[in-house]
Amino acid sequence: MSSAPDAQPDSAAIASALKTAMRHMPSPVALISATDAATGEPAGLAATAFVPVAMEPPSMLVCVNLGGSAHAVIESTGAFCINVIGLAQADELLPFAIPDRREERFQGAAWGERHGLPFLAGAAANIFCRTARRDIFGTHEIFIGEVFDVIVNTDAAPALWHGGKVVELPVA
Repeated sequence: MSSAPDAQPDSAAIASALKTAMRHMPSPVALISATDAATGEPAGLAATAFVPVAMEPPSMLVCVNLGGSAHAVIESTGAFCINVIGLAQADELLPFAIPDRREERFQGAAWGERHGLPFLAGAAANIFCRTARRDIFGTHEIFIGEVFDVIVNTDAAPALWHGGKVVELPVA
């Protein structure tokens, strides 16, 4: 059995290589949304870092950049919605991925409100969570939320994030 290398790796080079590797691995993409309790304004971000944790209790994990505008809202509100996008919502992604387009995030889309949280109507799925646990690792905070409601749209054409863009998932 081999052990970990003793030499200190070049973390910037490793991070760059990891980004390149991850761009070549297809993953679902979501818009994570929450409502600022103080102002009532919606906040959100684009994410590929979300996964189910357990079915007992039903729970999801999302990773949110500490420097992102939505982080403080999710942290203080204690609730969020994972809006898993399908092909029909691909155009909604860019305003959430590009900070300079922040003002466009909740305009022009079919955003509704449920349980006090903004949700994207017509998305492949909307998963409503209450924060159960949090942990900071590096530049991100990991939120584990207990799922308290789910909307599933089985008619939505599935989409994946691959190579820096939304692509269609071929369905057999």
